[in-house]
Amino acid sequence: MKLFISNRFDAVDNLNFEKYLTQIAENSSILYLWQNQNAVIIGQNQIAESEVNFEIAQKFQTQIVRRITGGGAVFHDLGNLNFSFVMPRNLYDRNLTSRIIIETIAQFDLKAYRDGRNDFAIDGRKFSGLAFHSNDRIFLEHGTLMIDVNLRKMESLLTVTREKLQRHGIQSVPERVVNLKSLNPKISIESIRTALAQKFFEIWRENR
Repeated sequence: MKLFISNRFDAVDNLNFEKYLTQIAENSSILYLWQNQNAVIIGQNQIAESEVNFEIAQKFQTQIVRRITGGGAVFHDLGNLNFSFVMPRNLYDRNLTSRIIIETIAQFDLKAYRDGRNDFAIDGRKFSGLAFHSNDRIFLEHGTLMIDVNLRKMESLLTVTREKLQRHGIQSVPERVVNLKSLNPKISIESIRTALAQKFFEIWRENR
């Protein structure tokens, strides 16, 4: 079991380090915690022009970086904490990684749950999204934890179709998501990071 915490806020650097971890994870279960300062991260197979408002991205000098996992485009700023579980394929257990997230959030008196395949939510509002990558050796599950993200900036940068909004019965992206800090003002990046690392070691030791 290993914990890595990035002290850099550059999306290219952080995602490159994550790729490196997938190369050394054959004998370790790894939790990697990281933040990007101002970036839109797009899925492996997405067309960037369909997902990102490039005019706004240029205005805010926002990095646009492609990741190795699938899923949709996400906005990262320093109000967001990213986590990556990287481990040998035969050790990966989605129930355990979900427990780590849900029980971490429970420590702050909030009841989180898995919402569909790729999201975590509280009272119907998403605070975390997941994406995955695997090969015959390793499994990578990574995601976001929205703690104090600039929702208006996120909405201006991401291009979301009206059809997708209608499927969720909402008019805008901020209606669908929620910052954890807005639900419990005591929550911070540091408090979640510490709790998440502790819960990772606790649950993995109990079950491995």
